Amino acid sequence: MRLGLRALAALALTPLAWPQSISSAVNEAIDRGAVRLMQLQQGNGSWSNSGYHGSYPMGATAFTAYTLRKSGLPASHDAIKRALSFLSDKRPQKVYCAASMLMFLDSLGGTGHQREIHRLADWLEEATDPSTYLWAYPAGLVDLSNSQFAALGLWAAANHDYQVGAHTWMRIIDSLRQRQNRDGGFGYRGDYHPESSGGMTAAGITMLSLADRELARTGTHPAQARARIGIEDAWKWFDTHFTATGNPAWGTGWIRDRGPEGVGSHMYHYYYLYGLERVAALSDREQIGGRDWYREGAIDLLKNQNADGGWGSIEDTCFALLFLRRATFSYLNKREYTLAAGHRPVDWHYRTQAPGAGWKETLDASWSKGKPPFGEAGPGRTTWTARDLYAVREFDWEGPAELLRMFAQVDDHATFWLNGVELAKVPQYTAGRFAELDLSDAGRAALKPRGNLLAAHVVNTGGPGGFELRFDSLGIDVAWDSRLVERANRAKRAFWKVRPLYQVPWMRRWLMLGPVSDKDGDLLNNAERLPDTETPSPGERRLGSSWREVLATSGRVPLEGRGPGDGVWWAFTWLHAEEAAEAALWLGSQRPLRVLLDGEVLRVHNLAGNDDDARHVVPLSLTPGPHALMVKLSGRGDGSRSFSARFADASGRPVPTVTASLDPTGPEPLWRALVEGPHLDAAALIEELPRAGSRLTFDRETDLNSLAVAPSARDFPTWGRDAGAVGAPGDAKGVLALRAPSGSTPCRASMKLKVTPGRSRVEVRAASAGGQDAHTRLRLRALLPAGPRLLAERDLRPGDGWQTITGELPDDLGREFVLELEVSQPGSGDPRLFLDDIELR
Repeated sequence: MRLGLRALAALALTPLAWPQSISSAVNEAIDRGAVRLMQLQQGNGSWSNSGYHGSYPMGATAFTAYTLRKSGLPASHDAIKRALSFLSDKRPQKVYCAASMLMFLDSLGGTGHQREIHRLADWLEEATDPSTYLWAYPAGLVDLSNSQFAALGLWAAANHDYQVGAHTWMRIIDSLRQRQNRDGGFGYRGDYHPESSGGMTAAGITMLSLADRELARTGTHPAQARARIGIEDAWKWFDTHFTATGNPAWGTGWIRDRGPEGVGSHMYHYYYLYGLERVAALSDREQIGGRDWYREGAIDLLKNQNADGGWGSIEDTCFALLFLRRATFSYLNKREYTLAAGHRPVDWHYRTQAPGAGWKETLDASWSKGKPPFGEAGPGRTTWTARDLYAVREFDWEGPAELLRMFAQVDDHATFWLNGVELAKVPQYTAGRFAELDLSDAGRAALKPRGNLLAAHVVNTGGPGGFELRFDSLGIDVAWDSRLVERANRAKRAFWKVRPLYQVPWMRRWLMLGPVSDKDGDLLNNAERLPDTETPSPGERRLGSSWREVLATSGRVPLEGRGPGDGVWWAFTWLHAEEAAEAALWLGSQRPLRVLLDGEVLRVHNLAGNDDDARHVVPLSLTPGPHALMVKLSGRGDGSRSFSARFADASGRPVPTVTASLDPTGPEPLWRALVEGPHLDAAALIEELPRAGSRLTFDRETDLNSLAVAPSARDFPTWGRDAGAVGAPGDAKGVLALRAPSGSTPCRASMKLKVTPGRSRVEVRAASAGGQDAHTRLRLRALLPAGPRLLAERDLRPGDGWQTITGELPDDLGREFVLELEVSQPGSGDPRLFLDDIELR
């Protein structure tokens, strides 16, 4: 059975949603990160504790202050004023310094810093390399990192009437096109890291986009066509190689560099995410490669935010905050982005004939509805060709009135009212750009937390008309410090911080395909003609292999099959949700992987690394019904050829309403019992467990297919053909190893045995191993509908060798019963229990 995406959409009638708790957590993360930056500010107003302060004393402070402005700190805040005071007598010596200062001064708004902005922009233009019109430090060779910061600085200066010549932008386009790699991406410098990478491809797109925008201000230039071809080629590279968990590079998109602290600290990772947000905003993209780039990046940042609110260094904290705040989106005002309410454009109610009295205070049903912008026809627009446009819309505002900012694009002029009070005027057209409205004090005073009515009257005096308005929804207030402890504690309880409890069962049963040879190392990201979005059936052949059922012995699912170590595997299962569920999929793997649910890519990680069983977390909101889960894994890297998966709720506990199954029509009772047996009651186990007969010898691994074990550490139970394979004493053949997950949580193994006349006891041959103080307690119980019966109990210690534990069977067992072996560790020393034979006698 191979279902396409249309069939999946029919099965899951409601699209996958982003858990609401993430939206609120992003706002909290921004608050906590901003507080951390303010805590690190020095008495003189600088951030001289930045690792870059010595080389960039102006740049480090300016960029941090700019980040605080973009995170919602008002220009009147003491932290901003002190930073400005520190910077007032500094002169730029490097490109990063001048560009960061320009972005900071621009973020302050108004015209009070016009002279300084022009002086800094002049310095940047003078620092341009005359042969390329790109930038270096300024010493040394030009590189794309310095160049993109310089271009951003000039772009900021252009908002303050600074004129950059068209020839400058045209030369920048030509130089970038000469440096663009054949694969469409960009590298850092021709002699150093020339290969394409995510961070530098973002820089290339940024500069080409800015050049295209700035040239458009003065007309049409031939260089714009060349810029757009370069942008299109670069986006093709990005659509193939995008990941949010590190800076992708090389032709394969593998994450190039990695810092010492592990998965959350890839070198240039946060710098890359900052660039990613910027190019997505400049190109008006909500998705990259068909995936929600912001969702993936936000989840990764939330998971790796430190307890102090930062992300390591001051610079990385700035980059993380600018990504989360969608700083360029708010700068361009291309989105109404309020995390708590989503980020889709809001419809306006509108008409072209003058409304009756009271239209500025109340809204009735006589108005038409349309999506902004209004003007000439086009995608996502509402056509407006009359002279007058009357538009009203409702909105909520929970923050302080002084943080409300509005930006309008108007042709030709407009007046705005808030709850019937005049709020702002736009006396002339805004030249195709968003201009910030000067909001009246009386209008701000009319702002309410709920049910505000914004009214606009726009007049077109000639030519094509146009109107669009955006909020810069800062969404937070300045009273952070009083809430810091509360937010920190709440963040520690977020489900991307809480590891699953031992009671959460491992997902042990999958349909597997592979390995498929991947000599070029690009198969993980290449989804063309591959089964990434298919729903397979057992035995179905694909790519020279067949889908096969795998029931893993333990929580570690092996990537089996003869094939090259560089191969790729696919693992598939259905998740059946009885009701709507919000939780998280936890994945562990040393291998690079790609995770899809109902055909939607939710996570891509292109780096081999540690084997933590909770390395990857994928928050999910499941609608009732079946959902197709696909995990694609690359064989790249050394170490374990396996992966692990669990599904837990926000508190790290099992989700009883969600069941994994290989049957698209519903859960399979037999396999539910095997995979989750110890979580079921005795009656369900007696009905659903397969019968083991009267004896289990463990001579073959398939003997475990009638045994339910949980909870357990990921690597247990472990089976071996002989005692040496699992570290058991002696020379036993066919041995099963068990281990309790913790000192307070026992492991339970359940099996259904047939009772025949003349057999009145159960005998279990067992042994123990571990450290010096280790010992294991083994209890034998008969699980009956009326309740459990203790049959035997024994403490086993390393060095005792194999022992036989005997339990007498009660007379009222019936023809079959469930035998439970409870393994606990009263002491220390990492004890393990070994089973060689279980028999009714």
